Amino acid sequence: NGVSTRNVSTSNIESVEIVTGIPSVEYGDLSNGVVKVNTHKGKSPFIVEGKLNQYTRQIAINKGFDLGGNGGMVNVSAEHARSFADVASPYTAYQRNTLSVNYMNIFMRNTMPLTLNMGVSGNIGGYNSKADPDEELDSYSKVRDNALRANFNLNWLLNKKWITSVEFKGSVSYADRKSESYDNASSSSTQPYIHSLSEGYFLSSDYNDNPDAEIILGPTGYWYVRGYNDSRPIDYALKLKADWNRRIGGILNRLMVGAEYTRSENN
Repeated sequence: NGVSTRNVSTSNIESVEIVTGIPSVEYGDLSNGVVKVNTHKGKSPFIVEGKLNQYTRQIAINKGFDLGGNGGMVNVSAEHARSFADVASPYTAYQRNTLSVNYMNIFMRNTMPLTLNMGVSGNIGGYNSKADPDEELDSYSKVRDNALRANFNLNWLLNKKWITSVEFKGSVSYADRKSESYDNASSSSTQPYIHSLSEGYFLSSDYNDNPDAEIILGPTGYWYVRGYNDSRPIDYALKLKADWNRRIGGILNRLMVGAEYTRSENN
């Protein structure tokens, strides 16, 4: 339950910042804290990481490239990971395949620095136990967990008396999460299945007599139930913010003004 972080690469994390309590309005309309995951940025050598234990198999490679001159920096990260819920079965593994690219550059370094950060990351992964020969009575479950995220951030350090900095950033996030289950079920007596969309009193009917009845009597015996849950959420965000920072005596004062647009939908 809650927000799934399974498709976030753990090898490309530079730091994690936790904002406890009720966060500032700067983070949006939130009421129970923020977890900020910061990815690697800047020049770095090739970093190859591997992990192998009874629950996890993981390999990742990261590299930060200096494009030279005023070309900026590019960071590339790739990771493959498999996590097992049951160490006795390879068919209980959740698989993650992530790739991320980030570009950073600073313009007008000697006057009013304008810092640009933009990146894109994606994951192809999921879970499938259909091929498990030990699965009882052909039952199985499948989960597709694909994601694509993109973002940009422009921060302009003006450092004037009346304004300190201006920031403009945006992001889009799309996910494809479709799950399928196929389970054996049985019943020694009929059970009512409510299909009504309105309140009231209804008489139950056998499915063969009236498949569109408000209350349907389920069968007896053994059968399979196949279920689907198809979720394709997409989220957009744009934010424009201006800061004014001044120290007056021994007190640091900060004034912030801005506007934010967010949109969420599910296809």
